[in-house]
Amino acid sequence: MIYPLTEHQAPVPGLRLTGHGLADGPVALHFGGQGVHEAVPIAINLSPRTIYDIAATLRMALEDAVTKGLIAKNPAKLAANRSAGTKEARSLIPEEVRWFLVAAEGERLEAGFILALHTGMRPGEWLGLPWDAVDLAKGTVTIRQALHEENGRVFIGRVKTKASARTITLPEPAIAALVAHARQQQLEKRIAGPA
Repeated sequence: MIYPLTEHQAPVPGLRLTGHGLADGPVALHFGGQGVHEAVPIAINLSPRTIYDIAATLRMALEDAVTKGLIAKNPAKLAANRSAGTKEARSLIPEEVRWFLVAAEGERLEAGFILALHTGMRPGEWLGLPWDAVDLAKGTVTIRQALHEENGRVFIGRVKTKASARTITLPEPAIAALVAHARQQQLEKRIAGPA
C-alpha cells in the first residue's frame, strides 16, 4: 500500500499532495497554493528489479531529507522492503537447440555457439578464449579471460570474479567444433600469406 503525503509530511514547506496515493488514483501536486501538475497514474509493467531500485532510491533520498532536518521521519521506512526478485533462467528445449544449430551451421562463430550450448560459457568467455587455454588432448578449456565492453571500448581482460575463472571439460561435439574451427583458421592463414 502507498500512503499519500499530507501537507505536514511534505519535504518542502508549502508543498502538498492532494488526492489519493499513487496506487489508488489521481494525485495533484501543489506548491504555494498553486496547482503545479496533475498526474494520472498509468499502468506500466516494471520488473521487480526496477521497482526495487526505485524504492531504494526513494528511501535514500528521504533518509537524506531526514538527516538535513527537512522532514522528521522517513515515510518510506513504513513500506515493506521487497527483494529485487530473481528470474529463473529459461533453457532451450531440445527442439530449439536443433533449430539453433541448423541456423548456426556454416557461420563464422559456429564453434562459439556450440561451446556455449554445451558448456554454458558466456559470450564474452568464448569470444575471448585464446588457443593456449584450449587443451584438445585433455578435452578442456580454461577460462581466465574474456572479451569486455566498457564505454564503447572493446578489450580482452581478466574475468570479473574468481568464480568465473575455471576449467571446463568439453563434450565431444564441442571438441569437434573446436578442431574444425582451428583447421579453418589455419586455412585462412595460409590463404592470407605472411604478415
